[in-house]
Amino acid sequence: DKIEDGQYPFFVRSATIETINSFSLDCEAILVPGEGNIGSIFHYICGRFDVHQRVYAITQFAPEVSGKFVHLYMTRHFGAHAMQNSVKATVDSLRLPTFQNFEISIPSSKKEQSAIVAILSDMDNELTTLETQRDKARQLKQGMMQELMTGRVRLA
Repeated sequence: DKIEDGQYPFFVRSATIETINSFSLDCEAILVPGEGNIGSIFHYICGRFDVHQRVYAITQFAPEVSGKFVHLYMTRHFGAHAMQNSVKATVDSLRLPTFQNFEISIPSSKKEQSAIVAILSDMDNELTTLETQRDKARQLKQGMMQELMTGRVRLA
């Protein structure tokens, strides 16, 4: 069970990362829920953590493979593959063969993989900043429209 303000990340079948006071793994990993919102939730961690049942932990990357690169690749390409190869039941589910049959194009150099990760991470950060600015501008516009529509503010 999760613990409020726990010491370690606890990955469950949602985008929310819970916490817990024990860990079962201490490594680099990509975590993917096996049920619910399959193919759309991916977590990357390097360190101590625990996982709930039905969360897949992809670990033990080859020395020449960047786990961060694989994480970014899966984030962008695994969803369609997962939906085509999921087990159709009450809730779509992933099974081990879905992961085993997923092909990844990886540059041969770990240095190149790291450079790609750095560029894409910078772009994601910039997009997040721009989205935050956009949202603030929308709120300001909404507030100004309210003031103008109620007549509290008049244009000269």
